Amino acid sequence: MNITIFGYGNDSRMADGVAFSLAPRISGYLEERGHKVNLSLEHQLLPESAVDLEEAEFAIFVDASVEKSEEGFRVRRIEAREVFEGLNLHSVSPEWILAMGARLHGKVPAAWLVTVEGELFDFGEELTPLCAERMERALSAFMKLWEERENA
Repeated sequence: MNITIFGYGNDSRMADGVAFSLAPRISGYLEERGHKVNLSLEHQLLPESAVDLEEAEFAIFVDASVEKSEEGFRVRRIEAREVFEGLNLHSVSPEWILAMGARLHGKVPAAWLVTVEGELFDFGEELTPLCAERMERALSAFMKLWEERENA
């Protein structure tokens, strides 16, 4: 399967850079399972990101989050959605990228959003121990859900 992974955030702002650690690990896991993976690591999603969906049969978006959750992370399915209210280069959402990809390529891949709750977003290149632990749990949850998806 052709899979495109978008990891985005600021790797100089502690937890905001969690995708730069997590997305490559998800990519490696999927490649070990025989999938072809296109990995994109950026500071933010841009409209041009939709071009990368041309060959994708599945898309995965990985980001830090300020939203609180019981587990400290979320792995959820997302759908294409054209939301233009307040759209600017700093607020392009994964759903909008999927919708733009559909306009460009005539199809929308299935997609998941993986978010890890951040703790500190100060200047620094290290994840806090708590954020790193949440990332590990997010990776485990992703792998479990992916295996369930493949075995369905």
